Amino acid sequence: AEGGVDAQINRSRRAPNLKNRTDEATEQAVVDYTVAFPTHGQHRASNELRKQGVFISDSGVRSVWLLHNLENLKRRY
Repeated sequence: AEGGVDAQINRSRRAPNLKNRTDEATEQAVVDYTVAFPTHGQHRASNELRKQGVFISDSGVRSVWLLHNLENLKRRY
């Protein structure tokens, strides 16, 4: 049996699939809006951003929040 502990430690992670990531301008718009209105939920944030011309789904807003550690109200304040 080859490997042992070293075989488990040196496993490389799969490269992230960046095609699925929101573009930077949209992501920044979500973060800016969230900082300005931390009490708004993902649905309202999505609707308000849509009024400003930034098209992102509710779950897209949540994905950006997770990337930036803004997923709950305490972290958004």
